[in-house]
Amino acid sequence: MPGSFTAILGAAFMVCLSATSATAQWITLQTPGIPRTASGLVDLSAPPPRTSDGTPDFSGLWGWQPGRYFGTVAADLKPEEIAPWAQELRAGRMEAYGRDDPAMYDCLPQGPRMNMFAPLPVKFGSVGVPAPNTECKIVDLETGEPLGAGEKGEVCVRGPQIMTGYLNKPEATAQTIDVEGWLHTGDIGYFDEDGHFFIVDRAKELIKYKGFQVPPAELEAVLLTHPCVADAAVIPYPDDEAGEVPKGIIVLREPVEPEAIMAFVAERVAPHKRIRHLEFVDKIPKSPSGKILRRVLVEMDRTKVF
Repeated sequence: MPGSFTAILGAAFMVCLSATSATAQWITLQTPGIPRTASGLVDLSAPPPRTSDGTPDFSGLWGWQPGRYFGTVAADLKPEEIAPWAQELRAGRMEAYGRDDPAMYDCLPQGPRMNMFAPLPVKFGSVGVPAPNTECKIVDLETGEPLGAGEKGEVCVRGPQIMTGYLNKPEATAQTIDVEGWLHTGDIGYFDEDGHFFIVDRAKELIKYKGFQVPPAELEAVLLTHPCVADAAVIPYPDDEAGEVPKGIIVLREPVEPEAIMAFVAERVAPHKRIRHLEFVDKIPKSPSGKILRRVLVEMDRTKVF
């Protein structure tokens, strides 16, 4: 939805697809009278395409020129996934943040060629600063009190693009939009000293370990840095003592012992974030936009479908 409004705002040519493919493929657009346009659906967990002699092959990107920017939406991308593509495309990455209920972007990336309103240095992994006429803040999940720079909490937004409420659902509206007009997104994030916002995870997906809240995406990012891990997801696993503990669902690139992976993660995270269980699978279920379907994984784990 936010992307549609952006296209309308910029008087852009937009093509709506009836479905997307989970496989890596380029969709090329070449329309008379329309500026050169390239749009791709790419499996970023796979390496960039190459020709027989090993050079990058972006022939499917009609009209692509080095130095341009490309955008990523809908799903979080780890640095390990996006860096090879950015390097081969010789292009900058643009990542914004928005939701359907605000019906527009809440944060916009910065840079002289990405945000006409405030060209500031681009920060990798950040969704940028609040969009024009938009306020963003981070609040404590328990108390609702505003948090400072570097402190993780729920992202709240307020602005003219925010919806007035859910149709015929006053209770749901009251749970989402408070009396001061702040929309509680349910997303976990933080902002730095320069006011750039970073999205960490969904509040509903946090793992509750002995009172601590563990973001699965943070552990997934660590797992993906292991040379033997091709893909990874983290889900909550019931525990009598802790309530929940992190469990890793792993797609291997090369054989490795589970203990080695758990030790690898333990060296890089706080004790309460350590992965206590592992499961090796052939593929991790994801939505067409690339989001990990953790609820599906949890159900599979509980029913022992793995």
